[in-house]
Amino acid sequence: MDFYTIQYREDKKEKIEVYPEFHVEDSKDLMIRGGAFRAAWDEERKIWTEDIYYVVRAIDRDIRKKINNMSSDPRYRDYEIIGKFMSSYSNGMWQRFKNHLKLSKDSYHDLNHKIVFADTEVTREDYASKRLPYSLCDEEPVAYNELMARLSPNDTLVVKSLDRLGRSYEEMIRQLDIITHEKGAFIVVLDLPILDSRNKYGDDLTAKLVLNLVIQIFSYVAQMEREMNHRRTMEGIAAAKAKGVQFGRKPMERPAIYESVRSRWAADEISAREAARLLGIALSTFRRWANE
Repeated sequence: MDFYTIQYREDKKEKIEVYPEFHVEDSKDLMIRGGAFRAAWDEERKIWTEDIYYVVRAIDRDIRKKINNMSSDPRYRDYEIIGKFMSSYSNGMWQRFKNHLKLSKDSYHDLNHKIVFADTEVTREDYASKRLPYSLCDEEPVAYNELMARLSPNDTLVVKSLDRLGRSYEEMIRQLDIITHEKGAFIVVLDLPILDSRNKYGDDLTAKLVLNLVIQIFSYVAQMEREMNHRRTMEGIAAAKAKGVQFGRKPMERPAIYESVRSRWAADEISAREAARLLGIALSTFRRWANE
């Protein structure tokens, strides 16, 4: 998470303290409201969590990782490495985090304004903290299929909102066409009064014209939305590249001893596997570097 880093400090008694340092800056991974914790972004689960103790566990996990890395480093062999964990109230780290929240400006959004299924791709900007345990893609809408099987000509189907007919504009339009044309039934959308296919416009021809216009408008909106999203994505990529942003994973830097190790490998003094071990990299990475 971007609102803290793990730091360490040495004292004169050959001790090292490893602790979290909280950043006084805007964070994309932390929501604060009224000086209190609101939510944090869980990158692994791709969802916002309202559990403040998730932050405690995440920071303590990073502290342990730092301690393990330092313990295996010969430079710190003679030091006693102490972790100042968030889960220990006596060391003051918990209170420091609470003070950080109090001193930070509000940065929150309303959560769960959309339904998230098990297979829904979620970003930070979706502001979702709950995910349904099932997928619409993997499971047949049994009840809806039964309803459609029983729908007969001149029946009236009433739905609260248009999105109850599908997860995308294309799917909703397809279902509208099935209901009104293939099934010959009427549909009433409570949240969209104009979408009422019952004959209330004077004659059948006018009613069909209005319904077809509504369907075509939604088709147009769907196409425009796709094109707009694509255009914004391409413009964003172009702007980022103009600022020097590199996309993809950052290339791994070659260790300082790379050239000498590669020379030994080229002279058949060591194998490629041994060269990779000396450099602390994967065998495939060494082979790629050696062939560049």
